Amino acid sequence: MISDNIVIIEPFADGHRLQYVRRIVSELRIRNKSVDLMICRGAMQHPAYIQLMAACPDNLNVIQLDDNLFSNAHWSGIKEPLYTIIRHFCYYRSFKKIHKQIINKFECIFVPYLDYCDKMIGLFGSPFSDDAWAGLLMRPSFHYQEMGVLAPP
Repeated sequence: MISDNIVIIEPFADGHRLQYVRRIVSELRIRNKSVDLMICRGAMQHPAYIQLMAACPDNLNVIQLDDNLFSNAHWSGIKEPLYTIIRHFCYYRSFKKIHKQIINKFECIFVPYLDYCDKMIGLFGSPFSDDAWAGLLMRPSFHYQEMGVLAPP
């Protein structure tokens, strides 16, 4: 049965990722939504995760993901663009595995960093089947030139 919960899938805590999660959780709290965060065990020691939990103590249910679920996405010795294709496919497959655990349980699945697998979503469709989902693309640089943005390639 679908609940009115939102689940956020963010395996890692480094970089800017959990800053976005904190802001999203804060807004969902204002809207009286319950939020679950799926994050890898290893990320739970990171200072950004600790700050997130201090900022959102009552409104965030944490579901631990196995660190090995995403370990196959990082291969050494493979050159671009093959490395990107393999990495995106591995992340896409991992999101599909996660979805099998949570199918039809949440109002919406949110991925704050779709750059993990955006190329595979374009090829294969949603890794979340028919469940409602959304996410953010952090580096949609394909449109820079058309929009007049001057940036390195």
